[in-house]
Amino acid sequence: MGPLSLPFKCEVLIPESGQSPKDVIHRWSDSFLDLPAMIVKPKCEEDIVDALVFAKQKNLTVTTTNGGRAPFVVITTKTLYLDMGNFNQVSVNTSSNTVRVGGGASTEEVIASTTAEGYYTLWPNSDAVGYVGCLLGGGSDTMNGLHGFMVDAVESMRVITGEGIKLEVSPSSTGQERNLFNALCGAGFGLAIVTSVNMKAFSIASLHLTNDCIWTRRVTLPSTAVDVATQVFSSIRTLPPPLHLTMVCVRAPPSSPSPGSPLIIITANYFGPSHEGEKATSFLYEPELLDRALKADTELVPFALANAPLKPLSANHGYKGFSSTFLQTIDSQTIQVAIEKWIELGNEYRDAYPTTLIFNKWNSEAIDRNGQEEAGNAKFFEHRGFKMMAFSMRWCMNETTRQVLDNFGDEFLRIVRRNEQGPYHCMANNQRPGMNLEELFSKKRLEDLKHVKSTWDPDHVLWSPYH
Repeated sequence: MGPLSLPFKCEVLIPESGQSPKDVIHRWSDSFLDLPAMIVKPKCEEDIVDALVFAKQKNLTVTTTNGGRAPFVVITTKTLYLDMGNFNQVSVNTSSNTVRVGGGASTEEVIASTTAEGYYTLWPNSDAVGYVGCLLGGGSDTMNGLHGFMVDAVESMRVITGEGIKLEVSPSSTGQERNLFNALCGAGFGLAIVTSVNMKAFSIASLHLTNDCIWTRRVTLPSTAVDVATQVFSSIRTLPPPLHLTMVCVRAPPSSPSPGSPLIIITANYFGPSHEGEKATSFLYEPELLDRALKADTELVPFALANAPLKPLSANHGYKGFSSTFLQTIDSQTIQVAIEKWIELGNEYRDAYPTTLIFNKWNSEAIDRNGQEEAGNAKFFEHRGFKMMAFSMRWCMNETTRQVLDNFGDEFLRIVRRNEQGPYHCMANNQRPGMNLEELFSKKRLEDLKHVKSTWDPDHVLWSPYH
């Protein structure tokens, strides 16, 4: 691959025939990945407009990337791959308590820039995730209980539409521009190219943390303790807003005493004083739990290192996918069944060892309150009222195992949803190809989404998972 003379003022790369897509595009997942027609790396908004014009002329579809973490995005030989990496500026405005994030900034860059100024905003739990891409799908974060989802913290967005129109849209926009803003907040893939977002920023000092660190309690258990682990996790009904609770099922790394053995890790992150964290998580100090544990640790984690424990899950390549659902409730027996199926999967297919289960819990008061406000209710995010999420991150290296994992993902959802009442809910960040879109949006929102798409991208030059 090398530079090519084209009507662009920025860097443009054309893949060479016979190259492996993995050598051309460094994505988190190799699923749905082919050689693109070209890769364009814009340095300014005019470069993006030029790319849109060229794509229309050559009948190409523009796919925007700012992290390459969405495994459901399809890359084909008719794709103009718009790499937004040069739009990675992050600027904190302490007078307005906001942070302007460029459309190509990673979560790691956002965390580093905001915490350096004594601030934080809402972000996903992986440093490698493209910040804006996560936001467009709703954006779940470890501070759901304090402030809501990422879409709840959006002040405005700077965008370029499929027709090359430059706009700044916000809750104060009117007419079709307001509709575009609302749709970008939760259903934003393929509606416009976001060059920057302005987010609410919060003072770290306002949390009254101990040493400006996140209080963290982590208990690691063997799979033989699945009964007590699931009982503890499922018994916690209501969490205080500063507390985020996670149970992760992973295989032990090669460096561990028992490599490949199934582990269950319960982690509590408390965004407040340490003494409050200890009181709120007394269930993680119970002898019945600790007697079965391999390890139990309490530590103070600097805000800038908030995502460090999950870094191994951010490794590029391999075939990956999500099977995720919001839940009203889940009992111990249901979680046990899901974990047992996961263990069976790994025992039969060693290539499936990296596959991980994640169960999250949070306080939903802020989420529900945001949804009751006019601005929040108008956004294309309809997953209020839930206090937990069950998540299977499917991961294998061989394509022959991929169908097995897809089947496992479907079975996982059937298991964890077996006691759910009403329609199923999944956020757009975690969608899977071929799924029922009514898990993401109501019928009315889907109709509204079609209207927004036809208004701002009538020629469908931007790739969209919904159309």
